[in-house]
Amino acid sequence: MQSSVSGRYNLSVLLAVLLALSDTSFVEVALFSGMGIRAISLRVPGGAYEIEASGDSVLVNGNAMAEFVVWGPDDKEITLNNGSIVRTYSGRITVRSRGSTLRITNCLMMEEYLAAVVAAEMGQAPLEALKAQAVLSRTLAFERTTKTKGHFADNESFQVYRGTGPVTEECLEAVRATRDEVLVHGEKKPRMVQVLFHGSCGGFLARPSQVWDGHDLPYLRYGPDSVCMADSSQGWRAALSLDSVARVFGAHDCPSVLKTDGSGRAIWVGIGGARIRGTDFRKRLGLRSTLITGTECTAESLVIAGRGYGHGIGFCQTGASLRASAGDDYLKILGFYYPGARVMGFGELRNRGLAGPGR
Repeated sequence: MQSSVSGRYNLSVLLAVLLALSDTSFVEVALFSGMGIRAISLRVPGGAYEIEASGDSVLVNGNAMAEFVVWGPDDKEITLNNGSIVRTYSGRITVRSRGSTLRITNCLMMEEYLAAVVAAEMGQAPLEALKAQAVLSRTLAFERTTKTKGHFADNESFQVYRGTGPVTEECLEAVRATRDEVLVHGEKKPRMVQVLFHGSCGGFLARPSQVWDGHDLPYLRYGPDSVCMADSSQGWRAALSLDSVARVFGAHDCPSVLKTDGSGRAIWVGIGGARIRGTDFRKRLGLRSTLITGTECTAESLVIAGRGYGHGIGFCQTGASLRASAGDDYLKILGFYYPGARVMGFGELRNRGLAGPGR
């Protein structure tokens, strides 16, 4: 280790030993994934540091070094974009630079990480819904650990992680109450499920084969979700100018849904004589989902109506909250969205030599 804040934070050797003892006890998360960060402010008890990228070195308060490391029990506050983003983290923070872009990682205990993920993914929700999310997030993290040695992104490409700031006592309790539990499928040789979740299904759960041209999973539920169907808050409307649509698609026309899948989501959207995949249409216009229920056009504007938020496959976070509010516990909630799966202790799974990923 070439640099650290002080001796009491320079515990990398100890951390390496701890990591060697258990491949699932700690995780390392790439912070601000995909943002191309060049400078941050880092504040720890007893010190504040301005850190900039300089080629493959970092400048820390003007001093060049290969990397900068802090690790201790206290929260470490990172500020960037002139204060527009401020987040706090526990565990170890390592800052390096590659090609004049900062590479910032956070190494922390798995259960601390999971509580922060549950907070970032679901926020304020009934405890039983948070417990269901904790089981799924742990399953996803443990499965990824078998492939990447516990190196994760902090954005939607994996699981959203925003540090310790959003964590509530309910999120901590959800992780504690489900400690070691993962979701598996198969009787004789159980394997961890492929974890898929989204914000809101809008009343209809989609199939991977229809959304991503992937393989349908036998343990997932597909089709109507009655509690979400009855929830009027899952509707949305997006108002756009036709000029802005033309800048994206090159046509000053009103789009229309040409084909839907079994859940009612747009597979193909037509605009200006062209066919666009529903998933691309959603992404390029920033829509909440592809479950489009109507379009209205005037000479200058476009209004798109729809339901739900996200891809609509697997565990519906809004539906889980509604079911928990109605009295369902986390096992029943997971049983609804993953009817072909069950909860199992990861320790038991590993002891039986079955801890690898499965489909």
